[in-house]
Amino acid sequence: MTADGTGITRLMEELKKVYTSTALLLTTADTYMNEAGWALRTNQCVTVTYTPAEPAYWFPYYAFRVYRHKACPHVLAFVSVIFDDREGGNSVPESLLSAGWLDYGRGTEVTEQTCKQDMAYDHVDWHRFIEGRTDDGRLLSVDWRKRPEFGKFKVQQSATLAVPLVGVRNPDDLKKQVITPLLDSLKQQIA
Repeated sequence: MTADGTGITRLMEELKKVYTSTALLLTTADTYMNEAGWALRTNQCVTVTYTPAEPAYWFPYYAFRVYRHKACPHVLAFVSVIFDDREGGNSVPESLLSAGWLDYGRGTEVTEQTCKQDMAYDHVDWHRFIEGRTDDGRLLSVDWRKRPEFGKFKVQQSATLAVPLVGVRNPDDLKKQVITPLLDSLKQQIA
């Protein structure tokens, strides 16, 4: 047995603890969202790669939940934990708890095919790409139709907020800092 070998084992144990705590946070978010009429769109919560060419993506760098509401089938709401920035650039100096919504435009129904074609589940970490973003719980929105890169996305508008993950220590913190502001912004989408 070597110190490096046991260090790797301890690292993996700590990673499991982080993911276990994240799972509890996300299932608590599910409860709050469900109480407000937002049902899970999918039970999926991570995306990873399985190829030797992309080892940095063998484990999730974000975990998420995606929700829908029957009164606004054109909107996907989400809660996500962004663990780090695998692409570099230090856009995530600390892990974030993010939430927001993706608006595909009134008259559109977001289907599983829409989600796959538009890679909707990859948009749940968009907060880190918002210009001038803040990680203090303020909701930031983007009209993608006014952005040059819009042509490759079907999302017309999106909004996100984020807070440092370590600042959310219990269900009340989750509700106050993330869920309530998210649901308040979604009321406008339902109306």
